[in-house]
Amino acid sequence: MKVKKLDELGVSAFCESMGMMVQAGITTDEAISLLQRSGEHAGGVLETALAQMKEKVDEGVSLANAMKETDVFPDYALRMIEAGEQSGRLEDILFRLSGYGVVGVATVLTVHVVSECGQLLSCFLCFFLFCLSFAYSAYCVFYLGIAFPDK
Repeated sequence: MKVKKLDELGVSAFCESMGMMVQAGITTDEAISLLQRSGEHAGGVLETALAQMKEKVDEGVSLANAMKETDVFPDYALRMIEAGEQSGRLEDILFRLSGYGVVGVATVLTVHVVSECGQLLSCFLCFFLFCLSFAYSAYCVFYLGIAFPDK
């Protein structure tokens, strides 16, 4: 059975939470425990992955390898976190990954809003042209009525 992967927003939320805890000086295993407790009753993909990660990290496995074994994180996140652990810049990488998902979601929302605005603009333009043509017709009828009255 194939395990469901986290979407960009899920990866972003996980990385932001982990990044804040690492920045605060909380160890990786304790950060995973805190995340586990905060979503204790949800029973979703991330909660299951956190339980597996906690077990592996307690055995001495690195965060990236523990995440890899859950099979729910995308490859780009795994590679970046592994590089962050090896370079000693895990905190920076986690914050970069937290922004990555937000940018993706913001792009989707922006495209949707622009699309909606485009539809509103075309409706407004049609309505404006209708009003303009109606006003021009009324002007012509009025002008012709005054300039060329019937005798």
